[in-house]
Amino acid sequence: AFWAALVIGPRLGRFDEGGEEGFAPHNVSLQTLGVFILWFGWYGFNCGSTLLFDGGVASKVAVTTTLAPAGAVVTSIIVSRLLKGHYDIGDALNSALAGLVSITAGCPVVDDGTSIGIGAIGCLVYLGADKLLKLIKLDDPVNAIPVHGFAGMWGVLAAGIFATPGDTAAAYGSECAGSGQVVVQLVFIGVLIAFVTALVLPVVIALKFGKILRVSPELEENLDSEHGGASVTFLDDTAKTI
Repeated sequence: AFWAALVIGPRLGRFDEGGEEGFAPHNVSLQTLGVFILWFGWYGFNCGSTLLFDGGVASKVAVTTTLAPAGAVVTSIIVSRLLKGHYDIGDALNSALAGLVSITAGCPVVDDGTSIGIGAIGCLVYLGADKLLKLIKLDDPVNAIPVHGFAGMWGVLAAGIFATPGDTAAAYGSECAGSGQVVVQLVFIGVLIAFVTALVLPVVIALKFGKILRVSPELEENLDSEHGGASVTFLDDTAKTI
């Protein structure tokens, strides 16, 4: 997602003066429904990925998979209230996903209480990455990079930092934990970034030069309406959200 967003470039007008308001999400109800569907599905994803479906391990995974996003949402509510003066449901919903992403790597090997902190830090990582992308004017329409990229890297690192020998042995039959495991996790993150870069970057560059990666500027200006999904209607030259 990072390389694709970088090569494609921002949407027209995204970083113009006042562009933030024009690109705000326009259907929070569907956004909320989507997050809850993902959250529910995450139980199958994490609990069903224990390689051997053991009742004790799977139930522990379900608990940590609940506590981490909950901690992330509460953290987001507090931060948005302190920094913005109001509660931001968009940040809260994306923070829930960031919490889920953050706990996925370590869900069977960390303590229940620790999972709350992992989710809370995942929220802060997401919020910080979101601000960073806007600062460097990298347009990510669905915040996939902050949620899955940055919070995902934090989750992989957190699994090495907070894994306990007992939980690791119960889940995987091995007590690999501690500083040595942190180094392994860091190496894994580096290898993964290199692999994805080598795989994705040449493809998106080739697609861009082939002029098949993005629609024309004329079509982009009315892309929603072309597909019957316009979120804005123009009345007397004034944009009004519907």
